[in-house]
Amino acid sequence: SHDLNLSHTKPLSFQDYFYRYYKTLPKKISNNLNKNTSGNEVTLFSDLSDSSFDQVVNSLVKFKKDNPSWLIKGVIIGSKNNLKEKLLTKQKFFGSGIEFSIDLSGSLAKEVNVLKTPVYLITYNGNQQKITGLSDFNDFISRLDK
Repeated sequence: SHDLNLSHTKPLSFQDYFYRYYKTLPKKISNNLNKNTSGNEVTLFSDLSDSSFDQVVNSLVKFKKDNPSWLIKGVIIGSKNNLKEKLLTKQKFFGSGIEFSIDLSGSLAKEVNVLKTPVYLITYNGNQQKITGLSDFNDFISRLDK
C-alpha cells in the first residue's frame, strides 16, 4: 500500500506519483472489495471538494479508534481540477490510520454504483451493505454498539 506521504526527501512530482501508483491502486482495491473476507471493513468513497469531507473522515478516524479490528479504507473520487492543492489541504488525514487511494477514473465508484458522496461500503459479519451519508453511517454505528 502507498500512503500519501507528500514529504519525500527527494521531491516526487505529483504526476510521477500519480503515474507510478495511481494506475495500480483501483485494481488492488477492486480485488479486495470483491473478496468476501471474514473481517469487518469500511470503505469510504468521498470527494475532496465535498464541504463535509473533514467531518466524514474525522468520524471514520474516531470509528477506527473505537473499533481497531476493523479494516478502514478511503477512496477519493471526483475531479482532477486542483487535485494537488486539494490533497495538500487535506494531508493531515493521510496519517490518520486510514489507507487512502485515488480513483480519478471513477472505475471503482462505478463498480460499487456510487452516485453521490459520501458512501460507505461496509462488510460486517460477512454481509455487505452500502450506506450513503454521515447520518446513516452514525445510525449504523449506534446499532453496532447495542
